[in-house]
Amino acid sequence: MRRCTTATSVALVLALALAVGAAPARADVSDLMGMDARSRGMGMATLTLCEDYTAATCNPAAGAMAAGISVGIGYSFSMANLTINGSVSEVLDIRGAPMGFNAPFSLGKQVRAAVSLMAYMPDQFLARVQLIPAYEPRFVLLDNRPHRVVVNMSVSLRPWKWLSVGLGATLLADAAGNGITFNVGVKGGKKVGETAIDLVLPIKLAPLVGLLIKPLPWLRFGAFYRGAIDLGVALDIVANVDVAGIVTGDAIITLRAVNYYTPHRVEVGMSVDPHPRLTLAAGVALEMWSLYTGGVPDVRILVDLGLNPPMAQAFWPPDNFQNVISPRVGAEYRHDFAKGRYRFAVRAGYVYAPTPVPAQVGLPSLVDNNRHVLAAGIGFRVARMASWYPYPISLDLGFQYHALVERTTVRNLLSDPMAGGVSSRGSLISWAASVKLEY
Repeated sequence: MRRCTTATSVALVLALALAVGAAPARADVSDLMGMDARSRGMGMATLTLCEDYTAATCNPAAGAMAAGISVGIGYSFSMANLTINGSVSEVLDIRGAPMGFNAPFSLGKQVRAAVSLMAYMPDQFLARVQLIPAYEPRFVLLDNRPHRVVVNMSVSLRPWKWLSVGLGATLLADAAGNGITFNVGVKGGKKVGETAIDLVLPIKLAPLVGLLIKPLPWLRFGAFYRGAIDLGVALDIVANVDVAGIVTGDAIITLRAVNYYTPHRVEVGMSVDPHPRLTLAAGVALEMWSLYTGGVPDVRILVDLGLNPPMAQAFWPPDNFQNVISPRVGAEYRHDFAKGRYRFAVRAGYVYAPTPVPAQVGLPSLVDNNRHVLAAGIGFRVARMASWYPYPISLDLGFQYHALVERTTVRNLLSDPMAGGVSSRGSLISWAASVKLEY
């Protein structure tokens, strides 16, 4: 317990902020851009091509198809150049480090299994949670979406050379609390106050399921499912007021909100090698945003100080987010030098990412745009680094340009401070580099 003479002011500020705050919907950086440099360079069309340290995020089934152990680490930087009604948006640049490993092992003559783990660590926040006034326009899927830790783990089994299946989970911590309590009043003619905060962070899991089929050496099919997961914020704020002879009672604020929502996702894809040096890949991802609720939090305020009205509550329209289907294509051309000791690769890709956010007609101003994503990348692999390190090592670079299609919506309000509508546009420019070690 901590003495605080300004507890009443703090409680009022919290009440006002939470009453108009909005908890935006989120996903994670792997959905937005891809986790590693190779995936980014091929437009995230690598569902059937991730038989390495990226398996836990890309396709949990791919780990058991790998020829050996692989370890990878990288770094990515994405610059946001976004505007709302001509003013620069305050969306932060996206920075972080992906890392992971995949360890296959034999269970018999043909049967193989693998354990995979991949994580993404942003270098600005472990998790960024903010409540923004509902009426303030903001990029709901870009402001917080990439700024959280991502941890995926999986196991895979290859019963036959042409088939592999995988299971795993993605982890996230909830933010729930037993409450924030303020005790304020006047004792002996002196203003006094006490504050207590009780917060817990329970871990939540969402399932990962993968399938990889290789009927021919040059032909691959894959499927991937990830369950929905979110960071739920649950806080109850209680202010006990006791000023003898003046006012006595309670002020209670209840907040229920959702942050970092990652929707149910189903992805299917295929890849083919029309030439030993060339790989073509294509896929489509379904994201089930229609199941999402909580774009604006449920806030209830009870004031029982002998004053009227005793209850205040904000009511918001349904989110009405839409399911979206995102196609992607990618290509990789490889060329070997020095009898296969060195390999150089050139990559390209394209993604169309439609927005799940409907046009805003009420007070909330959730902004999001359709995106065209152009991707390119290069890679360099050395089959044997040196006599003291006789293992392959690869360096990959990836680039993406996200062009946001300009969008303008006009809200159906009698008095709208954005009377001309809310117009959003801009771009994201992303760079990534990663190093892979094979054993």
